[in-house]
Amino acid sequence: QYPLSFLDFEWETYAIPPYKGMKSYDVLPFQYSLHVIEEDNIVHKEFLETDDTREALALRLINDVPLTGSIIAYNGDAAEKIRIKELAAQFPKLSKKLMKIHSRIVDLQFPFDAGIVYDTRMAGQYSLKKIMSLFDDEGYKNLEIHQGMDAVFSWRTLETITSEEEINAVKDNLKAYCGMDTYAMIVVYKWLKNLVR
Repeated sequence: QYPLSFLDFEWETYAIPPYKGMKSYDVLPFQYSLHVIEEDNIVHKEFLETDDTREALALRLINDVPLTGSIIAYNGDAAEKIRIKELAAQFPKLSKKLMKIHSRIVDLQFPFDAGIVYDTRMAGQYSLKKIMSLFDDEGYKNLEIHQGMDAVFSWRTLETITSEEEINAVKDNLKAYCGMDTYAMIVVYKWLKNLVR
């Protein structure tokens, strides 16, 4: 249902919890990209911070996500929904609003998981990057960051580098990568709509 919100998180996991209220191997979401389609208009919003980003990210997400419409995430049942549920448990005062977002998430990976949609060019794979390559083989290749673990490593470097120019370059690369994920979801969603037609 419109407006359609395409959401993707990036996160870090710590064996030894660095911040209050975290347990061993808790997850710290440090970034999201959100593309919102309302009729013919597309708006892009994003979040990227360092240190303990959890509450700030939750507050911004509540503010950025439209109050109505579907929220679409690729592998959202195993990723974004879990991250939001964790944030709701960690910040009870935000729980109700976060769980409303949680309840509206639709997993874009489902048609591929269930075997409903298959294209031989997928060669047995159905990651978002693989499906996106059917339509734009250069999209991810042209980025400095190519996968999620690269994003985590780049985010870690923000704690050690001091040059403002380098910091801005790393942040730009992180934003480009996460933004490509939500853009790719739009491409895949439109392809699925055409198949249904």
